[in-house]
Amino acid sequence: MIKKAESRNTRRLGRAKPRLIECTPGTHRYTITPDGRRHAQFLTRVHDRLLRTGLAELSDQRPDPPPLRRAADTYNAAVDQLIHHAGLAA
Repeated sequence: MIKKAESRNTRRLGRAKPRLIECTPGTHRYTITPDGRRHAQFLTRVHDRLLRTGLAELSDQRPDPPPLRRAADTYNAAVDQLIHHAGLAA
C-alpha cells in the first residue's frame, strides 16, 4: 500500500505547476527542472537566513526578549484567552 501512495505522490509532484521535476522518458527516473532548482535554492535560503535565526529568537530566554519573542508571547496569550473563553481544554 505504501508503494501506491509513493508513486501517487511522485506523479503529483511531476504534474505540479510550475514543474519542479520531470520524468526521464523511457525510465522510472526523475530530474529536477531549472524551476525546481530555483525553488530549492530559495527555500534553502529562507531556512538558513530566516527560520534558523527566527527560531533562535523564539527560544531566547533573556529577561529582555527580542521583538519576535515578544510578538510570539502576545500571540500565545491571545490564543490561550480565546481557548479559555470558548471553554475548551488547553
